[in-house]
Amino acid sequence: MRTAFSSSRPKGFTLVELLVVIAIIGILVGLLLPAVQAAREAARRMQCTNNLKQLGLSLHNYHDTHRMFPAGLYEQLTSTGGNTDNIPLLGWGVSVLPFIEQGNVFNQLNSGTNSLQAMVSTPLLLNILQTPIPAFKCPSDSSDNLNSHRPILNMSGTPVQIATANYVGCNGQNGDNGMMVMSSKGKITFGSLTDGSSNIIAVGERCKQNGKDRVTGVAVQNLAASWAGVAQRNGNLSNNISGALGTSLYQMQTGYSGTPTEQPYFCFASNHTGGANFVFGDGSVHFLSQNIDWSDASHDGNHKNEWGTFNLLNDIADGYVVGEY
Repeated sequence: MRTAFSSSRPKGFTLVELLVVIAIIGILVGLLLPAVQAAREAARRMQCTNNLKQLGLSLHNYHDTHRMFPAGLYEQLTSTGGNTDNIPLLGWGVSVLPFIEQGNVFNQLNSGTNSLQAMVSTPLLLNILQTPIPAFKCPSDSSDNLNSHRPILNMSGTPVQIATANYVGCNGQNGDNGMMVMSSKGKITFGSLTDGSSNIIAVGERCKQNGKDRVTGVAVQNLAASWAGVAQRNGNLSNNISGALGTSLYQMQTGYSGTPTEQPYFCFASNHTGGANFVFGDGSVHFLSQNIDWSDASHDGNHKNEWGTFNLLNDIADGYVVGEY
């Protein structure tokens, strides 16, 4: 029997109370998602750091074995000693395969005998070249497994895509004074690093796309790279040595060079917020801000005193103390 003090209110929530609860949950989820994304990016950046650390160790192990660092690209010489242009060239990534637990891949490619053009013309070897290698891929970059921007011509003249990479060797400030140069430039050893191995970039990141063109505002295409090599020695930079090498001649992320012409496919870039990861000559890995001191008056090697810190880090023997200017 219901008494006078019994409540007649039915059990449950009112519509207003339910909407309030849903709103609160929505707010909490909205606050949580950015934190989750930030944690995921932190993990991806850490994996990228680990990849570069392994590549740094592989360069040291290569040096211990061969008494020099690998060349950035291996040129083919004619009978008279000149360089052969317009043919694919093997890159430094192939050289370090035995030192990143990819010795089986290295042995199958038989790079001491096969040219890159011969490899992409052989179905079995092409399949190997089209297989992504985790050590060369930054998890923050969403590039396709095959790099459609950097095809290699096979023996029949047909463009063939090979696996994408996100790490490029440092070609130096002016293309011939970094740790990773063309094989015709001579051997680079620890003795060549007169600025000190801890003051020189060996390898840095390049993503598929990052930033905006300073002039047009259009999204910048960095085009990533390929671990096996490049299409040719000369010609348009987007299709030649930039597929394996990078330089501080162009500003990080955008490829700005001080002129209206952008060169995004030849600069260092990443999808990490605020900068990119680099491994130095001593094997240490550092995250460098995209706002690092850099000079756009750096095309002339006779004006090294005008270079910024980033320019100096790309040169193995500039003779200046990093951070002095």
